[in-house]
Amino acid sequence: KGHTIYSGLCASCHGAEGKGMPMLAPPLVKSDWVTGDPDRLARILLHGLEGAIEVAGKTYAPPEILPAMPPAGMMSNDELAATMTYIRRAWGHQADPVTGGDIQRNRDLTATQEGAYSTTDW
Repeated sequence: KGHTIYSGLCASCHGAEGKGMPMLAPPLVKSDWVTGDPDRLARILLHGLEGAIEVAGKTYAPPEILPAMPPAGMMSNDELAATMTYIRRAWGHQADPVTGGDIQRNRDLTATQEGAYSTTDW
């Protein structure tokens, strides 16, 4: 399920193999933003992310990437969990899976968040 969602929604910017796309988005492969704290990743997917981001020692900033990643909070908890689990386990990643309950907890904790996060929020 996560692969299907990723392929239909995320791959257009991050690439089918998670390597990123010039002028669109940074890679997800070997990214601590993907394999690190699952709460941080859940919050990014729920509310979006803007600004420069460092992945695997390289900084990606506009115009090399889009100024912001839009939120995907319109997806269900289970859809977000499946997508997160997919990218946390694809391309050689071995991060723990995520549950719909994890997503709901982050929805509740960030209910007052207005707008996208910035990498400086962490």
